[in-house]
Amino acid sequence: MALVPGLLIVAAVLAFHVRAAAPGMAFSSDDLREYFIPVRYLLQHTVRGGEWPFWQRSIYAGFPLWSSSEAGIFLPTTWLYFAVEAARALTLSTLTHLVVAALGMFVWQRHRGRSVGAAMAAAFIVALGGFTTVHLDHWTFSATLAPLPWTMLAVDEALRRGLTPGLFLGAALGIAGLWFGGAAQIAYFGTLLVGGYVALQVLSTRGKAWPLLLVLPAGLLLAAPLILAGAEFSAYSPRAGGMTLRWASFYHWPTPRALALLLFPDAWGRPPAYSGEFNYWEMTGYLGLPALVLVLTTRPKRLGWYFLAVLVLSLVLCFGSNTPLYGLFFRYLPGFNMLRVATRALFLANFAAAVLTADALDTLAERRRWWQGLPVVAGTLVLLGVAWWMATRAEALGFRASSVRASLPWTMGVLAVFAVWVAARDLPKRWPALFPLGAALLVFADLHHAYSNYMPVLPTKALVRHYPPLPPAQEGARGRVLQVGFNPNVTAASGAEGVTGYSQLLVDRIYDLLYATRSGGFSIIAGAPVDDEYGKIWPTPGSPLFPLFAAPSIVAPGPVRGLTIPAQRDGQFWRYPIKALPLAFWTQQYEVMDGARFRQEVHRFQPFETVTVEPTQHPLPPSAPTDAPRPATITSRGPNHTELEVSAQTPGLLVVMDPWFPGWSAEVDGKAAPLLRADYAFMAVPVPEGAHRVVLRYVPATLWKGLACVLAVLAGLGGWAWLRRGTGPLALRTH
Repeated sequence: MALVPGLLIVAAVLAFHVRAAAPGMAFSSDDLREYFIPVRYLLQHTVRGGEWPFWQRSIYAGFPLWSSSEAGIFLPTTWLYFAVEAARALTLSTLTHLVVAALGMFVWQRHRGRSVGAAMAAAFIVALGGFTTVHLDHWTFSATLAPLPWTMLAVDEALRRGLTPGLFLGAALGIAGLWFGGAAQIAYFGTLLVGGYVALQVLSTRGKAWPLLLVLPAGLLLAAPLILAGAEFSAYSPRAGGMTLRWASFYHWPTPRALALLLFPDAWGRPPAYSGEFNYWEMTGYLGLPALVLVLTTRPKRLGWYFLAVLVLSLVLCFGSNTPLYGLFFRYLPGFNMLRVATRALFLANFAAAVLTADALDTLAERRRWWQGLPVVAGTLVLLGVAWWMATRAEALGFRASSVRASLPWTMGVLAVFAVWVAARDLPKRWPALFPLGAALLVFADLHHAYSNYMPVLPTKALVRHYPPLPPAQEGARGRVLQVGFNPNVTAASGAEGVTGYSQLLVDRIYDLLYATRSGGFSIIAGAPVDDEYGKIWPTPGSPLFPLFAAPSIVAPGPVRGLTIPAQRDGQFWRYPIKALPLAFWTQQYEVMDGARFRQEVHRFQPFETVTVEPTQHPLPPSAPTDAPRPATITSRGPNHTELEVSAQTPGLLVVMDPWFPGWSAEVDGKAAPLLRADYAFMAVPVPEGAHRVVLRYVPATLWKGLACVLAVLAGLGGWAWLRRGTGPLALRTH
């Protein structure tokens, strides 16, 4: 019988997203088209080319793909659907994550003793609730959600049956799965949620369940390959200095009027109607009307108080810097100052509301006398009155009147049906499970009405763009290109090397230089807290600094305004040849200059006349202007390596215009050589006189540390299993 409700849940999730589940269709929101789908194409290009997915050169001239949790390298669904076209693969992954989350919530609630109907209601809220659905734009949110209820189940099962190495590993893998999901902020919230839950369980056993506290560090160690790589990238990204409180709480609820979104999800209209201080997909966390009534009117039991506290706390955090609590967390809670968008705390509200709804439905089902449901009926009637009042005064309250009034009949209808259902719950005496099942159906219907058509869906064929031509092959490798007028990440989808991009991930000094091409200097204070949006930067090709990006051509779908360079037609595209440094060249003339001085004197820097290198303890060849720089020959170039042949007239520097980053190493004629930071953001290798073969390789600097952490956890669990063989599970509860 347990199979039947499970199948119904799977069917309900797929029916909710039936347009996307249909063969050949895919979710097609802006962020998916401009970022996530191209990044998946990039991953496919890399792996199918026989390379490890460590580095990429398509977005912002290069950054470590390994460090990008949004690439999904550590997710099983990434490889399950790897052979599928990128847009369809991401859609199938998202649907899989939603099904896994819904089933996990159902199984966990059944384990907690909830009825089938109550557990189904919780499953619908957690997988189809407002926060989850509007954030399918970021497919990593659903991926991060999927393991959370299963982690809670593993904790509860360990408390019931006793802790075994298998259960410990399952719970730790759940914690790791939160981080492997790719949405770091959601993983952070999820880890805190599990941590608080485990701590309360330990207290309830008078400390006997203390081994469960080790689940969190074990899970983080299992996720260390990604966490360490992400931390390293953060240290070399624009977020190295953290964020200001203003920017960290951006997209917060500006006034208490935002609570109206829990009653009317379209109080300010839907995109693109949502505007001004309200942003629809970041502001809306609709729980569903039945859940809202039950949360407001039903007294929790035992651990239900914990989830109620989580829900209230998350709603308070949604007001961002308008509440002192957010500022306290920003200053004193480790890692909180790296999170952006205050209203993403609604993730916790959605999850907590699902648990509270399941508990409340079964509580009502047990109290079958008509008068025992009066508080819920009364609360429903109060919300009916509030909805009517808001609709009649929508303009005065600052809402979009047409949206509120259009939603009013449905809102009042759902509330009225729920009030009648609660009042009449004692009638089906022969089948008491009918009440929570009916409530679950109403929860599904309400969420379906609000969000089933929210995400745009298109045929995958329509999402396959007509990509501009690749740069011509030169010296054993494709050149780099600046594409204008396209999706900024179209280079990633076409497999080209590119200067531009759309991503929150880029090397800090590349970010500085891109802005400097526009302003003529460094307006960004290196190492200062981020206080503005970044991630979609269009460089200025006419800037004296632009040649540093080694992109000898601009490709555009039509004439580019403001460019005086004669264009060349390439099919339906326009190509503009521009002056740029080679991807690699030898030079004898250089100047030692640290980053601070480079930023100060950038106005006099001439890329074609000199090279700068940062101070180093490695011996440098003498600098002299006697021989002109000459291009090196690239014999092989892939995401993680570049092989070159260089002929040096005298000892000098081989300069490679790829971003300097930890993990890159150099060899000259098979021997390790120093790798210097050149021209502020790029790389250089000292070479002696004569002809030489130089190889640059990238292996993530954190790779072996991360794998060592994983092996340490597995070895520890293996040792525990061996020592306790035949002794049974470790009891965690007092008797």
